Amino acid sequence: MKRPSALQALTIAALLAGLVALLLGLPAAGTPGWDAASYALGSLRMAESLRVFDLAEFARELHGDGLNPPLGRVAMSFGFLIGGPGFLAPRAMTCVAWILTLFLASRLARKLVPEDQGDTAAFWTACFGLTSWLGVVHARSAFMEPYSALITVTACLAYLRAREEGRAAWGILGGVLLGAAFLTKFTYGPQLIGAVGLCALVDLVHRGAPPASRRVLPWGLLGLGVVLAWWFLLPLPYGWPMGRSHWANFLQYLDTPRTQSTLGPGFTVVAWLLESFLSLPAFLIAFAGILWGLRHAGRGAPRLCALLALIGPLSFALYPFRVDRFLLPTLPATWALGGALCAVFLHRLSARARLPVAVAVLAVIIGMRGIGDELVTRLAFELPAELPQEVLDNFDEWKHPYRYRPAPASGPEGNERVLDFAAAQLDPDQPFAWIGGTATELSYDLLFWRLFQEHGDRRILGDESPGVAHLWDDPGWDEAAFRKWSSFFPRVVTLDPPDPKNRKGRDFERDYVTWMTRHPGFRVRASEDVLLDGRGHRVTAYERVE
Repeated sequence: MKRPSALQALTIAALLAGLVALLLGLPAAGTPGWDAASYALGSLRMAESLRVFDLAEFARELHGDGLNPPLGRVAMSFGFLIGGPGFLAPRAMTCVAWILTLFLASRLARKLVPEDQGDTAAFWTACFGLTSWLGVVHARSAFMEPYSALITVTACLAYLRAREEGRAAWGILGGVLLGAAFLTKFTYGPQLIGAVGLCALVDLVHRGAPPASRRVLPWGLLGLGVVLAWWFLLPLPYGWPMGRSHWANFLQYLDTPRTQSTLGPGFTVVAWLLESFLSLPAFLIAFAGILWGLRHAGRGAPRLCALLALIGPLSFALYPFRVDRFLLPTLPATWALGGALCAVFLHRLSARARLPVAVAVLAVIIGMRGIGDELVTRLAFELPAELPQEVLDNFDEWKHPYRYRPAPASGPEGNERVLDFAAAQLDPDQPFAWIGGTATELSYDLLFWRLFQEHGDRRILGDESPGVAHLWDDPGWDEAAFRKWSSFFPRVVTLDPPDPKNRKGRDFERDYVTWMTRHPGFRVRASEDVLLDGRGHRVTAYERVE
């Protein structure tokens, strides 16, 4: 076995240090928000069914989460199997998945350059990924994007191996991984399938393409077809009706962004240039790497990486709903191209000059953090002459990827106190209503997750769990109608004031909190004062008078 070079050892050490730094920041990540709690609770159901080898329950969860495909949650479930049902377990698993993604992205970078430049390309790729604010903050989350990034890089490596060797096994594996990317999240699977498909199409018409690339294509289509047929036609252990449901959910997923508000296309510039790279020089190197990849598009690896690097931000700009993490699955290909360009450049220098030049490039990347952020942001958005404090805070955040901070879309600081109160006052065998903190702060999935931590009863996670009512929209009740509705529940919990985020349109919750204080059918069971993001709130549990 070949002994690793000093640069290989440094790359591995940097990745391991990155993992440690990610994990150390988890206690500050806060409680998961609405979407993250939904993904995590599904993963927890899977983990608990696997723990007792209940394959029927596992299959129900695999096929039963509506708009969200299952494979990212399957991967996240190993965090629960290893670390238990705590809030940190799925995020720790996501940290591991992200570092593994960067390791494989470094392997992908080796495919772009001659063998003697591979160590250098891998090192720089790891540097770009480890210093990305966008990558770090979402690695500490329970979102699916890091898992989509992992399956994207893995599928690229399998496809390139199949393209080189022409073996049926590698072709089938590559196709299966493309299908797995689709079933990790519907947003990104088509991006990867499109990039690989375009790459393969070029091989079909390009005379210089290796014969193996044409020979392996039918096997890749077979692997992809088997996965898609299993999901949409015959989703074993179920049948065609479930497949039809999967297809309807997929179409609904594609239509959902039309109904959601979002930032404009200019957000693409900010998310790609400023959030995805430590500084503008780092972005410029990676962008030059994309151009280098297009110049060498006659080879499969540069062509595939360049396609992915461009499809990501292009899709982001055109997609009607934009969240910065949507860029994440294609960024490793961009970083690999940047790493490859660094390797090509440095190896044109004498061996004596490479180290000082590399150190100088790193110094420029680190030293120019924040320089140009205001200019880029003003180009993307129309802003006042005096920038709002929120924008200035963003500039500072992007310069410090590993700062201990709440994960994106997490609940307010102090949310654990509210959840602990709920776990002590609510009976998991009885339905309950919750008034206040309805969205990011206290989703019903988060409440059930905390109740399961307290009681350990799998029924809390499944269809046998009691009903819970959240008031997402204003039902338009007067006090009499509210009393009639609330009287169904043995216990009702209120948060006063009810909305820690001060959103518009939540005035009705304030009325309901007041009406509960004089509801003749309930009495106060317990009450506690808590601080949420530094603001005082009172959480109160009412029990029905029998």
